[in-house]
Amino acid sequence: YVYDETENVLGGINDGWVAYPLAINTETIDPGIGYSAFMRASGGQITIDQRGPINLGNFDYTVAGNLTYTSTGSAPDDGWNLIGNPYPSAIDWDAMWNNEGTPNLDGTMYIRDNPSSVFATWNAITSTGTNGGTKNIAIGQAFWVHATAAPALTLNEGEKTTDSHEFFRFAPPVNFLRIALNDGVSSDETLVHFYEDAQPGIDKYDAYKLQNDIFNISTLMNDGSELVINAIGSSTCDSEVILNISNINPGNYTLDFSDLDSFEEVVTVYLTDNFTGSFNLVNNGYQYPFSVTADSASFGNTRFLVSFDKPDINIDLLVIGSSVCEFESASISIVESELGVWYSASLNGVGVSDTIVGTGEDLVIMIQDSLAFGSYDYNVVANNGCGSMTLVNSATV
Repeated sequence: YVYDETENVLGGINDGWVAYPLAINTETIDPGIGYSAFMRASGGQITIDQRGPINLGNFDYTVAGNLTYTSTGSAPDDGWNLIGNPYPSAIDWDAMWNNEGTPNLDGTMYIRDNPSSVFATWNAITSTGTNGGTKNIAIGQAFWVHATAAPALTLNEGEKTTDSHEFFRFAPPVNFLRIALNDGVSSDETLVHFYEDAQPGIDKYDAYKLQNDIFNISTLMNDGSELVINAIGSSTCDSEVILNISNINPGNYTLDFSDLDSFEEVVTVYLTDNFTGSFNLVNNGYQYPFSVTADSASFGNTRFLVSFDKPDINIDLLVIGSSVCEFESASISIVESELGVWYSASLNGVGVSDTIVGTGEDLVIMIQDSLAFGSYDYNVVANNGCGSMTLVNSATV
């Protein structure tokens, strides 16, 4: 089969499949097109010989007719294209997407892992993926891309890669929470990513969910769109994300949480199970066992909610100023600073120190300027990533 995006006129992604060959078995396998083949064999490996000239130089997917966009009014279903690696080497999706600009093409590529019946993904903007996806696309590999309007994509020789290549490999993310739905045999993943300039709604950092043959886990947007990668602005406070569990049979499962240690700021994560009424603190490596029954409330998009909280600011902390000789630098001590809260000193509304992150223990802030003889009253400003507050107690130096 090949996938013809223009045939997807009914608004369902599966409507674009077209049998190939169209007419006779002498039709060629063309570079840059993704193919889905069904092998009739009783077992073992099958070797397919493909003959023809080796592709060199630039390859324009749009000119070759491999990239199209047809609007049916359903953004999650429109614009899907199955294309292929035309070179006799692996290629680098990060380089392809970023070097060529790729107008109207999302930054995520998808590859179906047939043995596990799930989609591996990789986002070229955030350099993160799910289900073992990496930036490298193997020789002869077909992969999915999603267009949002008339797309363009050109591949050049510089985007080949000589990396020692195993397709399913994972690079640790930053500021991500990875959530896996697991039945003990198979698993599916979704990511929640805090990214500096991510916007509400769908943007370039997000990735739509392609449905697996097995169960699916995704996050749900307000408009009902399902995402495999959900990017949230870094300045967003006390965020909540709806989990969607679909195409799942009754049985026992776990939700596995990882990569919490990738966060650069202190974030507390909770899992709410509306079916059982439980509220659970999530740590890195946390596993939450649950059961799916015939009751529709035991799965779907109403059972699980993931909350992200940044630390509250305690404005009543004790602060102590030091005594120093004239023209020496002073310091301010914060007793039992809060973990993950940032502190700085100000004098008459002007900052006079570096910003130091709290450790949960006593913290010392150095005053940058040398002081003349006299008494100085300093305020301490605390910031938890959501906003700033001035501590009630001041420090006299």
